[in-house]
Amino acid sequence: MRLFLAINIPHEIKNILYQDLINLQKKISHDVKWAKKENWHITLKFIGEVEKRNIDYIKKNMMNIANNTMQQSITFSRVAAFPHLDAPRVIYLGVDKGNRELCNIYNNLGYQLKYLDSKRKEKLYTPHLTLGRVKENSKLEELSRKIKKFSTVDFNNISILVDRISLMNSILKKEGPVYEEIYSANLRGK
Repeated sequence: MRLFLAINIPHEIKNILYQDLINLQKKISHDVKWAKKENWHITLKFIGEVEKRNIDYIKKNMMNIANNTMQQSITFSRVAAFPHLDAPRVIYLGVDKGNRELCNIYNNLGYQLKYLDSKRKEKLYTPHLTLGRVKENSKLEELSRKIKKFSTVDFNNISILVDRISLMNSILKKEGPVYEEIYSANLRGK
């Protein structure tokens, strides 16, 4: 199974975000492979290929972290790009309020799950919702200008309650990945 840990975005929030992002998608549709709205989430940790016998280990560690983490609201920030806006490869929506808390969850998950892949180096984590990936042979300067114009739009009026961590299975299909939640751990209430 190809697994990752995530914060799933409620459907009604996906719809609100989509209405605000549709103009950007129309302006640069031929240069970007857009993530399907139903797949939108905030990745906490990509685990990769895991044998079924290790799933209980992951669940146990998720519960440990969830039991020690308070529920919190997060807000989104602005459209940005990795590695940066001048050379976009991945277009994403950043997290404003709650950024530090999501980084703490990420760090705890990395520490708890190091047994699964002790050779993997931890990267600097930026909580985000991936919107799309730039296609090969795109005109990056022109694409960068269009994204920069849209990056002034602020999404911090859109918030979600982070109340659980989800273990997701990524099923790769010809038409794109399908994500299914196979387990979730509820965070502590306030």
